[in-house]
Amino acid sequence: MNFIRKTRFNYSDVKNISNVSCSIIQPSKMFLGYRKSNIHISARRPKTIKEMRELKRNKGVVNADVEIDNVPSSVRALMKSRKIANFDLGTDRFKNKEVTLEKLKDNLKTIQWDMNAIIKKARTSPDGHHEDDVDLDGFIETIDLDSKQPANRKKRRLAESRTQPDPNMPISDIPCKGCGANLHCQNSSVAGYMCSTKFKSSTIEELKDTLCERCYLIRRRKLTLKVDIGEDQFPILFENIRSERCLVLLVLDLLDIRNSIPKNIPDLIGPDKDLYIIGSKVDMIPKDGDGFLERLESEVLSACMEAGIDVHSGHVQHIALISSLTGYGIERLITKLMTDWRLNGNVYLVGHVNAGKSTLFNALLRSDYCKFSARKAVSKATVADWPGTTASVLKFPITTPMGWKLAKRAQRFGRERDNYQKELDLRRSKAQKGNWKYASLADIVSTTDLRDDKDIRNEEREKDRFAGYESPTYEYSEDQLVFKKKGAPDQEKVKFDESKYKRSMWLCDTPGVSNQESILPFLSPDELSAVIPSNIIMPRPFLLKPAEVLFVTGLSRVDYLEGNSKVLITTFVNSQLPVVDCTLEEADTIYKENIGKDLFKVPIGDQKRLEKLPPLVGKTFTIQRTDYQTAAADIQLSSLGWVSVTVLFGTEGDEVKIKAYTPGGKGLYMRCPAILPYTHTFKGSRIKNTRRYSRRKPLI
Repeated sequence: MNFIRKTRFNYSDVKNISNVSCSIIQPSKMFLGYRKSNIHISARRPKTIKEMRELKRNKGVVNADVEIDNVPSSVRALMKSRKIANFDLGTDRFKNKEVTLEKLKDNLKTIQWDMNAIIKKARTSPDGHHEDDVDLDGFIETIDLDSKQPANRKKRRLAESRTQPDPNMPISDIPCKGCGANLHCQNSSVAGYMCSTKFKSSTIEELKDTLCERCYLIRRRKLTLKVDIGEDQFPILFENIRSERCLVLLVLDLLDIRNSIPKNIPDLIGPDKDLYIIGSKVDMIPKDGDGFLERLESEVLSACMEAGIDVHSGHVQHIALISSLTGYGIERLITKLMTDWRLNGNVYLVGHVNAGKSTLFNALLRSDYCKFSARKAVSKATVADWPGTTASVLKFPITTPMGWKLAKRAQRFGRERDNYQKELDLRRSKAQKGNWKYASLADIVSTTDLRDDKDIRNEEREKDRFAGYESPTYEYSEDQLVFKKKGAPDQEKVKFDESKYKRSMWLCDTPGVSNQESILPFLSPDELSAVIPSNIIMPRPFLLKPAEVLFVTGLSRVDYLEGNSKVLITTFVNSQLPVVDCTLEEADTIYKENIGKDLFKVPIGDQKRLEKLPPLVGKTFTIQRTDYQTAAADIQLSSLGWVSVTVLFGTEGDEVKIKAYTPGGKGLYMRCPAILPYTHTFKGSRIKNTRRYSRRKPLI
């Protein structure tokens, strides 16, 4: 049911009103006030001599006497949204502006695009009106009182529009604010795709504030689409990094350290490039004893040296272990960047896909490292489990590390020290009760208010303005009238204008380099969400004899082939994944009968899906015993995680043979010594008639 209110004016009165444009008002934008709204125009009467002189002085231009305060709310909103900056061609302000032919062409293209978008939107408006319905004698305010029917229409139109790509429509130069890919409507399998209806009916300003279809589904509906990310931009990107003076933050995944270092990284960024090595996802690794962070850092250094990075040169300026999710190490990294690197050049986040670059970008964006005026204007990067979410470069301006800013930052640390200690004590108490969720490393990340005291007081005064503001609204249904109260009006969204930061340095999030040793690209979105851990890893110890096997889901297998002693295999994978133990004789039969079923959980699907997954390929490792309480080595199972091997009996130097399998044999390597050698801290009592051990409470 539609309720239509029409307000009409005489043509002789309306034509004298300047700077007022009328159009169809969308139902969702309508606001009905409690008082009557009118436009008062001076009545026709003979002009006095003074008015005639004024008319002659103004060359026949007479301003209409309009009381703006009494203009209807819909017209006021339209006037506010269509303010036109009137420039005087004779002023020095306009003369100083550089006008080129290219700028004029760009402006004409923008006007043409916006006009086509407005016409397209008017023809397909959700209220069902056609352009012929516009009444030239006035305007029409439409209030839709049936809330169910428009919602259904919107849902149906959205589903239909997603199946309408237009290959003839050229790709725009406007990036998606979530992934950085240029928006287009040509092919739904390419990053940056939008439905053609929405793409054509959106103005330039609306496109700048729009997400592509994949980013929208990831953020709003927690769904993932597989799209093609063109890697032709990588040579240009790394050429820019090599040619300019900049700082590279090499982001590594601590769950798969050596496989997360891009091959030939010195050649990609340049051998003399200033470098920070960032180990991410430290919150996922459990504590096995004192000094475990030092052991992690030592393994990072060793892996970087094997990859050809000279860590002892002056170009590797810092090594940091962080967690972008829990905030651990973020504030220390920001302080290091602001005090040491300052503004010596741009900063680039570089690494493999799924290393944690975009999550770190979002953490730095909402911190003191981003300029205060741009924190709310720059959109966050889209983050998902699917590899290659970032399709192009995303960036934000870096703050200028002036002395007074660092002083205010230090004052904030002093004020928040007590709150941080209380939060830390609370997490410790919950972890001591056996809750592994609170055993991960965490810290508080917040922002420093860099405004003057006067600006802070003005904002508080503005908030007090709307204290107790309640505007009555009504919802109509078939049998009742529902009365609701609306809070203070929302603040106007801040738009990011890159031209204001021409002299700024930028932090840039680059697309991830494809990892050939990762098994994640072979997995579906559901399988990825099951494999990638979302919280701290809980170790699970198993006691194996020779000729016994462990299946870590259907993606990995560990065989104990030869040895004179029992071994303790401790798995460090997602705690929700199943681990199946059996004998070597039963292993092949169990795998064939249960692959793709609930016993292994991953992979998921029928025989057709399983054929797309590479078969398991094994690699044999020889491990020498150290002592019964210390893990002798780790075996990395690609992006799935790793297992540590502890030889329980025998003498030092006794050898055992372990064979590990992954799809296609990808990502398999041995790490000696183990990064978490004290596995006895995780081992509880033996579970009767099984190969498993119970878990102890986590260390804090």
